[in-house]
Amino acid sequence: MFAYLRQIMPSATLSPECFIFTDPGKPAVTFDDLCKRISHFTQVLTKDTNKPVAKGDKVLILSSLGVDFFVGSIACLSLGATLVLLDPYMERAKMNVCIESVLPISHIVTNMKLTTFKKWILSRAVPALKKIPNVVEIPTTFSKKDLALAPKFIPITSVPGDTTALLSFTTGSTGNPKPIRRSHDYLRAQTIAVFCQREIKASA
Repeated sequence: MFAYLRQIMPSATLSPECFIFTDPGKPAVTFDDLCKRISHFTQVLTKDTNKPVAKGDKVLILSSLGVDFFVGSIACLSLGATLVLLDPYMERAKMNVCIESVLPISHIVTNMKLTTFKKWILSRAVPALKKIPNVVEIPTTFSKKDLALAPKFIPITSVPGDTTALLSFTTGSTGNPKPIRRSHDYLRAQTIAVFCQREIKASA
């Protein structure tokens, strides 16, 4: 999937200053910024954690859509890991069931500076979180040295197309939430469809 994305997405070398994310009250993020952050985070996941993330590992991300979400998601997928996506606002009992059913080995967070009280509440409401051996925070600030040491390009681990890339869950409105599996081939086909639709609309 990533080999294909690299071909069709605008090249950072051609438009490094093109904005890809804007968020009120926060600095805008360019393609170049995003690529550097993803590349840096892949290093964090593979070298700077207690248990490096590897191909086939299940990795939980609890984050709203935004720059951090895409940094964490793309970094994990590029390493051949399986993303486990949960709505951070879902009912806590159902969240606990979801985590217990897939047993991720890492949990990516966007803010580890929660108060002791908030951490206590979350651990009581979702005890399965305590069973995840590795918790990794997405860096939000970088030194020039950090970015200079990161690979120039986002590393891509080769995996078969039918490998599970993403696990999401049903709402569980009629019982416990059930996992929905999406392969790398599925995500690739979905990406192609989105880009084709964009081209059709642009030419209409």
